[in-house]
Amino acid sequence: MPEPIDVTTVPIHLGLGAKATTLTDFGWSPEQLAANEEGFASDGAEGRLGMMGWQDADWPTWEPIPPAKTSWRCSPVEPT
Repeated sequence: MPEPIDVTTVPIHLGLGAKATTLTDFGWSPEQLAANEEGFASDGAEGRLGMMGWQDADWPTWEPIPPAKTSWRCSPVEPT
């Protein structure tokens, strides 16, 4: 059985065939986002980015992300 993935520290790409790939070198720069999209282009519209994060401030806006590209949860407090 595979080891559990802690999506609070390492994002994952969810691809075709229910495959989860850890993204240990993931980053938000335009270059890194483009490389990630290119690297998983064969997953097409089925590919997803999975992650979980926390923030201690309001987020009054939402980034326009194409449908079916990202799945993540933002929690107001870090779990204990």
